[in-house]
Amino acid sequence: MNFYFFIFFTLLSTIGNSQPKTHDRIGYVSQMSVFVESDLHLNDEIIYNPHDSIIWIKFPLLSPSIRMGTSFEAHTYSIIHRIDYLVGVKKISLQEVDYKIEGKGTVNTRWRKLKLNVNYNEKNQANYFIDTSLNEGQVLIISFKKPGGKVFQVFEFERRKNLPSVELFREVGDNDTTKGSLRSAIVKEKKYRDGFNELNDKLIQVDPSRYLELVFTNLSVNEDSSILYRLNTVHDSSAWQRTGHFTLLRNLKSNKTYFFKVKYVGSNSINEYVIKVSAHWYETILAITSFVAFALVVALSIFFIQMRVQWSNEKRKIEQVRYRLKAVQAQLNPHFIFNALSSIQSLVNNNDKQQANQYLARFSTVLRGALKNSEVIFIPLAEEVELLKDYLEIEQLRFQFSFNFAIDTAINLVDVEIPPMIFQPSIENAIKHGICGMGNKGVIDIQINKQAQGFLVTIFDNGHWQNKANGNGFGISLTKERIAVINEICNERQIQYKIDITENGTIAYFYFKNWFT
Repeated sequence: MNFYFFIFFTLLSTIGNSQPKTHDRIGYVSQMSVFVESDLHLNDEIIYNPHDSIIWIKFPLLSPSIRMGTSFEAHTYSIIHRIDYLVGVKKISLQEVDYKIEGKGTVNTRWRKLKLNVNYNEKNQANYFIDTSLNEGQVLIISFKKPGGKVFQVFEFERRKNLPSVELFREVGDNDTTKGSLRSAIVKEKKYRDGFNELNDKLIQVDPSRYLELVFTNLSVNEDSSILYRLNTVHDSSAWQRTGHFTLLRNLKSNKTYFFKVKYVGSNSINEYVIKVSAHWYETILAITSFVAFALVVALSIFFIQMRVQWSNEKRKIEQVRYRLKAVQAQLNPHFIFNALSSIQSLVNNNDKQQANQYLARFSTVLRGALKNSEVIFIPLAEEVELLKDYLEIEQLRFQFSFNFAIDTAINLVDVEIPPMIFQPSIENAIKHGICGMGNKGVIDIQINKQAQGFLVTIFDNGHWQNKANGNGFGISLTKERIAVINEICNERQIQYKIDITENGTIAYFYFKNWFT
């Protein structure tokens, strides 16, 4: 009895272990001698329940073909299972049984007669009563019963998916790949070289500088055991490639995930693995972040250096322009003083002491303002207007002309700044060249009007200039040079200057463009 239990549990312990064979004939000896032939199968599972006295044999297949027959017990088998050794199974000699075929889309499931212990003429002769094939996933059930009795034995055949799987893998360098002469030994004789690892899950990690060698399980229904594989990323779809049970994957790109699909030739069942190639050190987040940070620091450093150089150049350029402007203004002041002293000298020579004293007093006020503003580039327009009025009143003492200021109320004279003494040479020319001999008939009209984003200053005199080639005087030349230098400093803000001589008089135009932006 203990021996029977030992045989029973030994059979059960082998369930699920893969034992590929080729054209195996497995005999099952109990009340009847039957056998099963299959090209490729997994271990069978024999289950016996003493309560219903049915022996249930589950037979998983990998190959499509399946044959079943009866023969003498001494017939040639690869494996013999003596079911009558199981506990509770009584050996009964039967000459005939009824059998029924179910599954695989069968419609006629009637019971049929099967004669046992036929007198075979040849030793290897057999009586086949099942000869068919199964698709993947199909199940075929053969039930046996005694004539007029109940079922005592069942065979259940199931065609499993025939999937190649990665059994071993290793990473190798360019000079350490397995040579072709050793690959068959690795697969067939299982003489594995050092470095191969068993694969226990569906994920393979690979160093980016290495190749990947794969060994597949040697289970196939094909004579050549050929395997098809496809290596895809998420965004591409490569063609199937043929290989044996050993393959070498090259040119795996770093920091990528591949989907490795394998199947046997002629099969639609696919096994899939994930191959993750690690990133090179320079592709890691830390390295990329460090590189970006370094590049940013370098770029900012270069930017700030360039800005500093540009700012220094601009500053030096502005300083040079300021020096030029001051030099021009320095030339303007002696010119103004010389002309004023000439006027005083004329009054003294004419023995007009009273007017000479008045002229001298007013001149000191104008001279003080001119000297004070000689070191600055801009002064308020209101201050400039007051200095011009003082200057015109001084010249009135000599030439008895009249003058007038008309200022647009939209212009705030205190907030608007202009270069000091910018109008004085033009007014001086209007007096000397235009109205100096007209007495009280001479008129000078000064208007300041807002235009767009700037303002226009016009200086009109009703005289006829003695110097028709206007603009050749020293004061006008200095004015033009000052305007050119100021335009160079101010960029967008510009001063446009011109003189028109007409039949009714002469007009000097000063247009301050974009002065309010």
